[in-house]
Amino acid sequence: MSNTLYCHYPDGRKETIRHPAKPLNQGADGAIFASTDRRYALKIYHHPDKDPRREHKLWQMIEHTPPAQQGVTFAWPLAILKTHRGKFVGYLMPLLNFKHEVQLEQLLSARARQQSKLPESYLFRLNAAIELVRCVEALHRSGHAIIDFKPVNVMVNRRTAAISIVDCDGFFIRGSHDQFPGHQYTAGYIAPEAHNNKLPPDQLDQAQDLFALAVIVFQLLNNGIHPFQGVPKPGTKLPTDNQARISAALYPYGEQPHPRIGPSPWSLHRHFPVNLRGALESSLIGPKRHSAQQWLQLLETLREHISQCQKTADHYYWGEECPHCRQSAGQTQQLAATAKAAAQRKPRKPTIKTRPTRHTAAQPTPPPAPTATISTGFAWFMIVAVILVGIIFFNNDHSDDSRYPSPDDTADEVFKDSYSEMLIPASDLNFLILDPAKTTTETVAYTDDVVRMTYDDGQPDSIFYQLPEFSSASAIPYLKRKAISLNTTTTMISGAYDIGIRDFNDHNRMLGQNNNPKNNILMLSDWQYDEATATSYTYLCIRHNDGSGIGGALPICQHVLQSKTNGSARFEFTEQPDTDTSTAAQAGGWRYDLSNNGRYLAMASNRTLIVYKTNNPKQPLVQQLLPADQLQQSINRIIIDDSGEQIYLALTAPAKPNEAFSGTVLELQKTGQEYQISTDFSTLTDPNTLSGIDVAINADGTIMAIGEYTDSYLNTTDYTSLGSPVDVLEGFARISLWQRTSEGWQQISTVHELKSANVTINGEAFYTDKPPRELITVPQTISAYYFRASWFGGGQGSIQSHAAFNRHFQLSRDGKILMSGLTLNGQNNRQNSTMTVSTHLYGITGSDVALAAIAKLAVSRQYDQNYLLVDARMSKDAATIIFNTTTNVRSVSRQIQQTTRFDLFDLNSLSQPESVTTDGGSTY
Repeated sequence: MSNTLYCHYPDGRKETIRHPAKPLNQGADGAIFASTDRRYALKIYHHPDKDPRREHKLWQMIEHTPPAQQGVTFAWPLAILKTHRGKFVGYLMPLLNFKHEVQLEQLLSARARQQSKLPESYLFRLNAAIELVRCVEALHRSGHAIIDFKPVNVMVNRRTAAISIVDCDGFFIRGSHDQFPGHQYTAGYIAPEAHNNKLPPDQLDQAQDLFALAVIVFQLLNNGIHPFQGVPKPGTKLPTDNQARISAALYPYGEQPHPRIGPSPWSLHRHFPVNLRGALESSLIGPKRHSAQQWLQLLETLREHISQCQKTADHYYWGEECPHCRQSAGQTQQLAATAKAAAQRKPRKPTIKTRPTRHTAAQPTPPPAPTATISTGFAWFMIVAVILVGIIFFNNDHSDDSRYPSPDDTADEVFKDSYSEMLIPASDLNFLILDPAKTTTETVAYTDDVVRMTYDDGQPDSIFYQLPEFSSASAIPYLKRKAISLNTTTTMISGAYDIGIRDFNDHNRMLGQNNNPKNNILMLSDWQYDEATATSYTYLCIRHNDGSGIGGALPICQHVLQSKTNGSARFEFTEQPDTDTSTAAQAGGWRYDLSNNGRYLAMASNRTLIVYKTNNPKQPLVQQLLPADQLQQSINRIIIDDSGEQIYLALTAPAKPNEAFSGTVLELQKTGQEYQISTDFSTLTDPNTLSGIDVAINADGTIMAIGEYTDSYLNTTDYTSLGSPVDVLEGFARISLWQRTSEGWQQISTVHELKSANVTINGEAFYTDKPPRELITVPQTISAYYFRASWFGGGQGSIQSHAAFNRHFQLSRDGKILMSGLTLNGQNNRQNSTMTVSTHLYGITGSDVALAAIAKLAVSRQYDQNYLLVDARMSKDAATIIFNTTTNVRSVSRQIQQTTRFDLFDLNSLSQPESVTTDGGSTY
């Protein structure tokens, strides 16, 4: 598209306008550009013809602009944008200055206010509520409605509390003779009469806005608490999401106590004036809602009668006593009690390790590899050095199974921001504990030379622990390679490998040997297999000039090897000429994916995308640069669909342990001879910046799961490195679920790893099931999912997990089952190391696409030495899940027994989610 467009005004004027090639922002619907003179913003739709009434709606918006008044700003259309041929492409609007503005949602918690440099003053929040009401009143006076009304669609000025509202083309618009619906809306802000009667919220017109307005005013004035969040009464089972509680009228802040739900202990509602409590209750659950004009009059009157605290200038209140001071005192006492209890426990301090910077050509990042062949004397020197390092770091390894109490686990902000959405009664954890239906094992014996640690053709074949996709229990592909050493996490081999098919219903059969081209190295991580053609795909790498590659410096991987029993072919991955390959390598290498039908092979780094048809390795279909915005990110996952038209990328930017990373998922659509970004999930409404850990999608591209973290918290007390305290970020691992709708991708649900816990708030105990906090980490390689134990002497050791709930999860091809990533429970000591590795299944059901707990699958293994290797895969028909676990036992004579066990779980034996029984004694 040309950078020159034409502005068409209602009076017939036509003006030329230009914009730069790079957009200011981009979303599912279109891209926002600044004009070259920086006076205007241009919204250019990705698919202007998608809605035939869109242009007419915009004309009506231009002709019915809300009245201009001080403190009211809308990103409202000014003119229609067309090409020189008269084709409609978008609209012109004011270029808002967001230098001093942030999303209103940042005003709802103390931590977010501090991070966004917003005033802590309670009066500032009241002023923001008044300015918000003023905007809604002006819009309603013009006959329009917002519909998708929520804090993330509203901007607030850090200095003045003035409000700006964006995404106005999605509003409900009342024109001269027509009405234009607003199709977008968000759970948690939908009026109950719409949700209960299955009506589109825009059918309520301004009544929908008035409900959402009351919710936001409540949040602004009540410490960010959602008005339908609270604490379940003993023995009561409540819906787990806000929208379901809205529909059930579970409002715990009214004049009369609610029989099923109590208020949050951090609520200020008891200190609200009577007329404010009455207005909120009437608007949220009552028969008649306050209009925006009524809200404006009420809040301006309340501002005149608010008092400033004499002790703390930021505190403002109504009544005789400052509730903010009282809460602060209670929080301080609780934190002191928590710190005292933590000191008595004397928890083990884990170490935070810094990743070394790599300066190599772009390549996939493998798990740790064994040491290369070296002289005997130097080898013993290295062994002694490793032992000394082990002594220094003994009991300092971070352990994913050990959860350390955060200093403010019972404090105001953690309860509001983290637990309030997660206070789930134990009766809601309807996970059926499923046992394996069948089990097979295979054991090989060999000698491990701890000095040489070299590849030896004389070693027996051992099963590689990672499994590819498979169709059913009667045909499970697996790969066998030569046993290398005790460090069996290495994914590199320099010889041939075999492909076998394990049949739980009959017998195993070997398909034959796949030969490795001479003097090359294969990296087996994420190896893929096309069942229809019996073809495997692996990374093909070359040695460095010094001959290293297995165990030394990382080899250079520039191909994917397509291998059959009767031959092989190479698919080359090369960065585009203007790419800084050292930067790309440092940011995380490249990855590949085979489409489910075996027809397409896609490769991507953070900068380059290459797509081949698998029957033509010589000539790529597409080879292009990705936008420069991704240059500092690393790619965790790439997925290409069966048509070759859609590609999905999960990307994260590396970060230090005490810094939040940033991540996103990109959806790319093939247009002509290249792929264009159709959706950047970081630009959608209410984005989670701690996203992009992993991604999965169903076969028809309508359901997506994204791995991410939430509620980051800086832990300054519980971690040390070499005896010195370090600050690290902790958070909750979760998987968010998305559905493709006519309006683009919409987030519909989230699921967390849950563990039972007691939370004490101001001396009052609440039993909850909440996610455990864990160290927020960007996966150095998403391909490494194993557990490592380490110890020194005969005492207790530590467990380091390279798997997680929010990575390596899977969606069934029909989009009806979500299988979480692997999690770990267990203990580790020299005499008895026992691990229980688990995954959780969730059913995706109903027209509203809700998640329901189905089953917990777990295997327990005892093992010796360092590693428990584990993988779990769900079959394409969603009837079977296979766990593959590998353990080692070493004798004094260095004889190794490596045992691989396959556990088959039959999902056909599961009941429907609504009939599953509760296992109340299990910890998740």
